[in-house]
Amino acid sequence: MTSPGTNKKAKPPAAKTKGEKVSKKTSAHQNLGSNDTIRLWVAAGGRCERCNKSVMESELTFDSINLGERAHIVGQTEGGPRGDASLSADLARSIDNVLLLCLPCHKEIDDNQLQEKYSVEHLREMKRNHEERIHFLTDLKAERSLAVVFTTPIRQPDVSGQGTRDQATVVHGKDVHEAMLPDHYPLESEPVRIRVELPTEEDQAHWQTMFGTIKSLYERRLEGHDAEHLSVFSLGKIPALAYFGRLLGDTRSLRIYNVVNGVPWKWQEKGPDGFEFQVDRAPGDVPSKNVVLLLSLSGKIEKAQYTNSVPEGAEVYEIANVERFRQLNWLVAERQLKDFGRVYQALLGEIQARHGQDAVVHILAAVPTAVAVEIGRLYRPNSHPQLRVYNCVDTLFRPALTFKRKT
Repeated sequence: MTSPGTNKKAKPPAAKTKGEKVSKKTSAHQNLGSNDTIRLWVAAGGRCERCNKSVMESELTFDSINLGERAHIVGQTEGGPRGDASLSADLARSIDNVLLLCLPCHKEIDDNQLQEKYSVEHLREMKRNHEERIHFLTDLKAERSLAVVFTTPIRQPDVSGQGTRDQATVVHGKDVHEAMLPDHYPLESEPVRIRVELPTEEDQAHWQTMFGTIKSLYERRLEGHDAEHLSVFSLGKIPALAYFGRLLGDTRSLRIYNVVNGVPWKWQEKGPDGFEFQVDRAPGDVPSKNVVLLLSLSGKIEKAQYTNSVPEGAEVYEIANVERFRQLNWLVAERQLKDFGRVYQALLGEIQARHGQDAVVHILAAVPTAVAVEIGRLYRPNSHPQLRVYNCVDTLFRPALTFKRKT
């Protein structure tokens, strides 16, 4: 079939008088005028209206090439796919009756064995949905934002079934951009990636190497970037996420997104009904200089998990979800993240007022990735106590990162 942009110059279709039937011998799509062909390509956004792939680029070589074909919904001839004796001739010239498809999709919808699946009604709905989406997206006046993806290996069950080990993490750029829309439009075609890959260790030397690597990558790839807004996606160990959040700070306009099982989530407008944070306090008679702050948001942290790691006599505070929301996928709305930030900062201020500026807060967290970033990003060295962030290894918490006060 011919399509716009081919090397061969097709002769223009012969003029037809109003109401004249289209001959069954008419070459394919010569009955669709050039203006309507342009309108079709614009309405479809240069993408296949079935699979959404670009019809202007080779998937294999990425060369610019025209792969688009025009396909009739009601066949342009009575004997064609979905042909109709009373409609084919009248609709053959109608842009509303033509889809822009790639070759494989065109062949599939016209296959004799699939005619029941690709009915006229189904194809009309497919065309309408695709073209409405293209119109909506291209009409956006969204703010441009630089997508940033930060990843470290995370502890996962070994495929052999024996114990756990650190495994690499992947967050795909296409999923990142999908989560940003329609509020922000990607500033660049690919996210800025800060990827840390280190062997499995849990001693202080390992953590210092990791933090040094993160700082170096951040300075090289992001610190000097003049983007006015950042969209941040992170997946990794909680101390590393908190450290990255500390580097981000609050000097730029940004939006933190949540990543669950490697997939970025688009924020919902509001959280579930009945969701709230609960703050529990267990102060002693004499304020201790060591405070344990449990963040039991994605799961309950038990005392046995940290007893041997924190100083004896430390007082315990806890921020937790209502029990029915204490699960991995509780964080669905940006409002929940902002509410956590307010509760978290207020509690740190309360702890400093009671325990003094020289207190140390030991943070043990079972939280989503976005909350882990906020732990570091919202830290204020002038008004918060010293923080020590722990990492959980095989259910036990061990110290990994310290945020020190300014003196």
